[in-house]
Amino acid sequence: MFNLDALDKLIAVVVALLVLSLIVQSIQSAIKKFFRIKSLQLEQSLIHLFYYLLDKDAIKSMRSVSDRAPLLRAFFSFVRKFIPGHSEPLHARDPQVGAFYQAVVEEFLRAGRVSPRGKMLIESVSKDELIKFIGQIRVGDLIKHIPLPARENISKIEDEIARARKDFKELFIKHHMLIEQTPLAEIEEPLLELLSDAHQVLDLENNDLTLGELSESALGAARKTLDAAPDSIEATLLQLKGPASGEAIQALLKLQNMLGPLSNEIKAVVALLQKLSQLPGKVEAWYDTIMRSFEERYTRSMRSFSLAISFAVVALLNANLFDIYREVSANESKRDLIVQSGERIASRLREQPAANTGEINQTLEDWSRKSYGEIEQSMSLYTALGFTGPRWIVEAWKNPQRPTTQKIVETVAGWLITTLLLSVGAPFWQDTLESLFGLKNFLRKKEQAGA
Repeated sequence: MFNLDALDKLIAVVVALLVLSLIVQSIQSAIKKFFRIKSLQLEQSLIHLFYYLLDKDAIKSMRSVSDRAPLLRAFFSFVRKFIPGHSEPLHARDPQVGAFYQAVVEEFLRAGRVSPRGKMLIESVSKDELIKFIGQIRVGDLIKHIPLPARENISKIEDEIARARKDFKELFIKHHMLIEQTPLAEIEEPLLELLSDAHQVLDLENNDLTLGELSESALGAARKTLDAAPDSIEATLLQLKGPASGEAIQALLKLQNMLGPLSNEIKAVVALLQKLSQLPGKVEAWYDTIMRSFEERYTRSMRSFSLAISFAVVALLNANLFDIYREVSANESKRDLIVQSGERIASRLREQPAANTGEINQTLEDWSRKSYGEIEQSMSLYTALGFTGPRWIVEAWKNPQRPTTQKIVETVAGWLITTLLLSVGAPFWQDTLESLFGLKNFLRKKEQAGA
């Protein structure tokens, strides 16, 4: 049967562990916010996703240890602000991925999804919103960084396409009666539209076409038109006979010679547009898989990070589990103080509102002040419970006494055990404390009923 005195000792130990966990939680949260660890992790997962979307080597985004470790990546990102070129950002490793990334960033800015510090609010963006943002990206912004045949002569190709469209249009108008019953007449409208669209796409400065406006079925039809054009021209030339057709034949031969060299360039443009039109669908297919894998890596990394912070806090406060238990067992008034404080702490944590996305909009000054206040409050609470806290280092320095080997082993072992217990997190100890108080009330009522 549970003894209320023994239960109070257990509650006192749990209260101490809860307060220590709150200190660790506050420090970890402050570091994560300062270095933007979560944001950088999500940012890398997006860049990794963009490698997939563009059929690039996604291993490039995971090639170093820092790429696979959120903390190191956050550190190098911080260093890069003061030492330019120290470590290139992930999106800078490939011009096409970089262009895609920058285009998405611009859509974030246009939609107002930025914090007061000018950072993307990437944590609050869903898959559907990302697909919408990608659909708003201008095709011209991406093509600038994607190699096309004879890219150095792209303006020349653009002019030739415009001239071919003009000549074809004049041919259809001037010799309409001659070619209206020919195979070429069957592809008149789609061919003119194809040439117009190709010219528009290559006009990179004035091209407002977006990814969301691309239709894979329409692009497939355009490609069929392009493939059918040579045979249609040949068949039309065979049908045009007689002196009255001489001028039309000459114009058609000229267009045939002009369209031949342009065919490969136009096919490349159409193929590129078909590839770009598939991007939103690829986001739908790959988003959950890639985000989940990065979330798992982030969770593992943060668990190790939490252990490191826990050990540092335990050592700084000399939170040796054995000493804590001895203190609450030997000092009844101290134990009662801790138990009473535990009830207030549990009540305050219950009433504390859950973190919300509005905190993302805090300025650097706001959240740094809040984080410092939370850490200071938790540290003060620990010392207010009657524990020495950081003062043990000063006292040990003023009164140096050579500790015995047994004491050293016991202290280190106590620190390690406390560290492991803190690693489960403050919510666990909060739930445990609530359960113990519930058990205590139950036993007290049962004891009173028996009396």
